Amino acid sequence: MIHRLRELWHEAVNGVVSPPFVRFLGGLWLRVHGRGGSRRGPVDLRKVRSLAIVRYDGLGDLAVTTAFLRELRRSLPGVRLTLVVREVWADLVRACPHVDDVVGFDLSIYPRYTPIRRLLAVARFCRKELWSRDVDAALIAQAHDSFYPAGYFAFLSGAPVRIGRRGPAVLDARTGRLVIQPGRKLLTHVDEDSATGHEVELLSTWLETLGLSSNGQRLELHWDAPAEEEARRRLGELAPGALIVAFGIGASHSFKVWPIDRFIDIARRLRQINARVVLVGAADLQASADELARAVGDGVLNLVGPTRLQVTAAVLSRCDLFVGNDSGPMHLAAAVGIPVVEVVGWPSDTPPELPGSPLRIGPWCPHRRIVQPSGNGRDWTVRVTDVGVDAVWAAVCSLLDEVRERAGE
Repeated sequence: MIHRLRELWHEAVNGVVSPPFVRFLGGLWLRVHGRGGSRRGPVDLRKVRSLAIVRYDGLGDLAVTTAFLRELRRSLPGVRLTLVVREVWADLVRACPHVDDVVGFDLSIYPRYTPIRRLLAVARFCRKELWSRDVDAALIAQAHDSFYPAGYFAFLSGAPVRIGRRGPAVLDARTGRLVIQPGRKLLTHVDEDSATGHEVELLSTWLETLGLSSNGQRLELHWDAPAEEEARRRLGELAPGALIVAFGIGASHSFKVWPIDRFIDIARRLRQINARVVLVGAADLQASADELARAVGDGVLNLVGPTRLQVTAAVLSRCDLFVGNDSGPMHLAAAVGIPVVEVVGWPSDTPPELPGSPLRIGPWCPHRRIVQPSGNGRDWTVRVTDVGVDAVWAAVCSLLDEVRERAGE
């Protein structure tokens, strides 16, 4: 009985933050303040004055959006562009020259009444950060609502035009059907994504769907002078002229993480050819990073910890190769253009419509290798421990040979 009452209470709380409720009560709140409304029909983004772009998902997802931001700015030179991201990733795009403002929202984890308190926090954020910018239109750059329904940001911004993408990224494991996330019901326009292609390609195609143009899909990152100086200083601790290989030993989920003892094996092989290893990642990886540094000894620079993302990007730009999991640092490495070996647990026959498929969200750079388990046509689950050390080492050697051959041309 108590369990059932608890379920009913959770259903009631979730109902309060459902799109119909937000559309009704949030709409009243916006109208009281002289905002809101919905404008449907054809939209010409060249005629808007202020545009919000919402990319409220992972660090890697933000990195692969950089080409989209550049081409959006090129198509809309006179429009004020405000980028809405998670506060923890905001530093990565603070120096981006293609947007006018970067505003970050902190996704706090409340112990009680979490959905309602988050919704109220989003409303306060939109009133403070977006109303003052008189947003005419909002674009949700992500194809599915990760971490928090991005449609709520767009709706509560008061923008009368709210455009999103309906992609194949959300799959119901029980039915095998694609599910439209609830935030989509708060939008005025929803464009269909292709079921195939990399996220960078899909964003480029979306620009054309929006009536704009895209002349390039090259990713890019920007950092300020202090970040450049810190990167130079930290890498100065390594021997000059040595081959520098960055390791990304973490990931957003534990099931994506290749065992640390296998990274240690790869690091030891790199040391045998006099390469240096640089460890990058968040502070929660400190124990694993320390274990690797102790096991390998000299020639390892441990930068795991509270490092600015701009500094991490600047460090990666000075490396010769990246080896790591499906993670944010992997996408940063690809965005600065260095060769990438990605260790990913998705099997080789994973369809591109699954959210973590490397066909959809793998490294986007000229030189890359994706090492993953063999497929069997039945099991599309992440099995990163099925990836062996020899397979990753072969990818490292192959990619280094490829880069040397091209450099000699």
